[in-house]
Amino acid sequence: MLDKVTVTAIKNPFQPYDREIRTVDWVEGETIHHYISDYRPLPDTELVASINSRIVSLDTPVCPGDYVAVCPVPQGGGGGKDVLRTIAFVALIVTAAAVTPHLAPWAAETFHIGATTASALTST
Repeated sequence: MLDKVTVTAIKNPFQPYDREIRTVDWVEGETIHHYISDYRPLPDTELVASINSRIVSLDTPVCPGDYVAVCPVPQGGGGGKDVLRTIAFVALIVTAAAVTPHLAPWAAETFHIGATTASALTST
């Protein structure tokens, strides 16, 4: 399965297990944009992405065997966008950890870092 990529699209960051998981052929030189071209909850929706439980840019190249996860950043009025972005990051980390069982020890560390970051961001 090393010539495949697993793509998880989270539909709602407040319900991270409401997601679509698919395995697709790996294409040399393609970025996350290629693998999520048909996934946009709404036009102009900001997305956060990870590869193998690491938060990355949507322009990051994907390697064979990678686990890619994307999640929309909740949109809201006022100054709460950083909190909403943090929620999306945490949802992405939780989901990525759930779909990459062979990375569980590393993912647990990442979740701890994400949770710590979320706590720091929400307490300021």
